[in-house]
Amino acid sequence: MTIGRRRGADRRRRKLEPIVASLLVAATLAGCSVLPGQSPKVTSAPPPGISYRYRGSVADAQSKAESYCGQWGKQATLDKTKPVGTDHIATFSCS
Repeated sequence: MTIGRRRGADRRRRKLEPIVASLLVAATLAGCSVLPGQSPKVTSAPPPGISYRYRGSVADAQSKAESYCGQWGKQATLDKTKPVGTDHIATFSCS
């Protein structure tokens, strides 16, 4: 391969790298988000509690946390919420 061809290939690759990186980030974020109307998704369940990713009202996540904690005869208490893009993460403790 000549130097001129190599430089052309390098330029094309440099132009494509940001596009490929953006597509990978978008695909990763799409897999993590909760669509409107979907149930909250469990993000972690550190004993004695649980965290849910939700969009909109925290009420659905609260209801799921109450069911989760109820398995052990405990009440769910909202500890914190944190925005993550267009979603939120709600962390509950079971007590």
